[in-house]
Amino acid sequence: MATPTNTSYLEDFILPTEASSSSPTIFKIGVLDTLLRVYIDDAHSKVERLADMLDGAPIIRQHMTDAELHHKYLDMVRFGLRGWTNFKDSNGEDVQFETAMADVPRVGKRLAVTDACISKLDILDVMMIGLRIRDLNTVSREQRKN
Repeated sequence: MATPTNTSYLEDFILPTEASSSSPTIFKIGVLDTLLRVYIDDAHSKVERLADMLDGAPIIRQHMTDAELHHKYLDMVRFGLRGWTNFKDSNGEDVQFETAMADVPRVGKRLAVTDACISKLDILDVMMIGLRIRDLNTVSREQRKN
């Protein structure tokens, strides 16, 4: 049975470094639509043909550089982060969450977190949030069986 993509699904995510905090920042993260996910995966991967055929299919290897990996998770956050609560600047003031429409090549317009907002996040936090968004957008073997 096919598993439909639920792009309205939202999940609260707390960074592991804040898990024991009494007032952690809560990131609202969601599922990307299939076209956007394919674009992000393809934009940040290199495919190399290793051999012409094995059992009728080409043998390929997909890989990416560290820089491509960082940009992949940055894009996951750009399109998968839907909001936050209790995110404070150095003065203890709430950081406003902002989005704008972005034109994604071969996909169309999608709502995205602004660069100004993303620049407020530490790169390690972007990676952790991006990894969780990637996990939300990956169907496990167990889910495929159901």
